[in-house]
Amino acid sequence: MSMNQELEKICNIAGYPIYPWAAYQLKIRSENGSLETRNDGNLLYLANKGAWVRVVSSVNLESNLMEYFNKNLSLGIDTQRRLAENYVLYGGTSTWAGSQMNLRSGISNDSSYNLLGDQEVEDYGYRPMPGITSVTIEATGRMGSLRQATVNFKVWDKYQLDVMDALYFRPGFTVLIEYGHAKYYDNQGKLQSSEQFMLDPFLAKLTKEDINLKLSTNIRKSYGNYGGMLGMVTSFNFTMTQEGGYDCTIKAMSL
Repeated sequence: MSMNQELEKICNIAGYPIYPWAAYQLKIRSENGSLETRNDGNLLYLANKGAWVRVVSSVNLESNLMEYFNKNLSLGIDTQRRLAENYVLYGGTSTWAGSQMNLRSGISNDSSYNLLGDQEVEDYGYRPMPGITSVTIEATGRMGSLRQATVNFKVWDKYQLDVMDALYFRPGFTVLIEYGHAKYYDNQGKLQSSEQFMLDPFLAKLTKEDINLKLSTNIRKSYGNYGGMLGMVTSFNFTMTQEGGYDCTIKAMSL
């Protein structure tokens, strides 16, 4: 069967035209999932079919909130965007350092089990850092023209809740949500990681139009293995758990 015939068959199943590069990506996945002889790269691909997700707040902190966090928790918030840079929901809670994500670990100050410093440890003991538990993204509106994301995550004490509240818990706040396959084969048959397409969300003078253009470009470059949306928070809620933490949810609609 020729590529054109395969493409026509897929379009008939989907009920609408599909990009040739997307159809070819499906073929690449099928071929690499059914090899009779497997090399190390193929075994790595099959064993790491996980996904990643990153949620970044666009909030510029007001001066009174900067003063609150610096006075009560000594967070050293020196610019309006520093809180958003330091508490990105990715791999738990990570920091954005210029051009890359830095994952937290250990129990020292500003680490995975001592996120907010000595005051948090004194009041609550060593608590884990916040982290995403699930993300659901749905197509809504006429012809699926809009996307709605539901992000569930956990925080483990009141101080962490204050940080998440300042970054995410307001209708109208904008958030960047990115996600993708941990490992994938590109259309040339090379094993890749979609995390290479992460945007720099704190780039100077970055507009909403720039972000949406970059998202569309990277979706194409990754052959559909990376995705993202710039959304506006429409609702949020949180409930206290038996462990003394909070189960939190935000819903965002694409712009």
